Amino acid sequence: MKASHLAFLILASLLPGTKSEGQGTKRPTQREQSTFNYDSETPVQKPVELSNEALKALSTDERVRSCLENEGMTPEQLPANWIVASKIHLDGGSKIGLVVLPGERLPDTPPGEPSKNACLVGANTAQFWVLLKTERGFELVFSEIALQLTVLETRTNGLRDIQIGAAVGGYADFILYRFDGRSYGIAKKSSQLTGAELPKDLSKYESRKPLVQMSGQSSESVLAQARAWIWQRWRARKLSFLNFSTADKNGTSSNYTCFINRSEDGKWHVTLKVHRIVRKLDPSSKLRRSIIEDELLVADKVERIAPLEDESQLPRVLSDQGVLPSSSYRLQFLDYGNRTVAIF
Repeated sequence: MKASHLAFLILASLLPGTKSEGQGTKRPTQREQSTFNYDSETPVQKPVELSNEALKALSTDERVRSCLENEGMTPEQLPANWIVASKIHLDGGSKIGLVVLPGERLPDTPPGEPSKNACLVGANTAQFWVLLKTERGFELVFSEIALQLTVLETRTNGLRDIQIGAAVGGYADFILYRFDGRSYGIAKKSSQLTGAELPKDLSKYESRKPLVQMSGQSSESVLAQARAWIWQRWRARKLSFLNFSTADKNGTSSNYTCFINRSEDGKWHVTLKVHRIVRKLDPSSKLRRSIIEDELLVADKVERIAPLEDESQLPRVLSDQGVLPSSSYRLQFLDYGNRTVAIF
């Protein structure tokens, strides 16, 4: 097992709630591969050959077409040895599907040159596809970049849910997809810094009444109160926590719990738990889809910054001395790598 594969499995075990809560009754586990890790020694345990109709469906994918164009090839010329596939029952019963990954380096590749199918692979990730067998032939119902893909036992609209994951920059990221009757769409996103934990004993923590956005109230007024309270206690280095909730005009609701705490070695940091329900417009159906986003982040540094007028520019850091109206600044939270993990 490769080191990065082992690291991902450790991250996966640390992140709670990675099992899907899809609709439908669970079926007994199939005797077929349901977890695929591109970084393992054998990503596909029992590879199957793709038929011409399966290759045709795969060639409709935008990334596949781009790779073929770079090689001066047409979609009809997609080589079978560019990819590797595994057969799977997507409904736990009769509906057959194929989980498809990029294949290994092509044997005819000259030394020192990249394999022609290398464009299907990213940095410690690869493109994953799922094809569904229908009366009309194979259809491409899933295409995403990940390190690991798992076909879960829970089902939505008749087909099993899919979860992908990757370990990037010390974070374990997971995305849950559910079938909407035509293809798979995002239902939930989870991200957690490795080793991040919420305080278990809050008896020594200061708090205040939760801040909740009321009807007719703007989200900015709630965030301004939260900023002022958090900044004052961060500067004073006081064990504290605050819960606050906001909603925007698009129907997205966010709940934050901010813990100002101290590690065993005496270093102060902020642990931020975020639960968000995002309402996004589905271009195909013209309906709004609800996506759950959960994050558990740790910031080693908190700064006051000027409100961003242009998100393409770096924020202007304000002095940490003196009192400023909380409406005149934002709080920026930076992690151990000096990366911005949150701004509000």
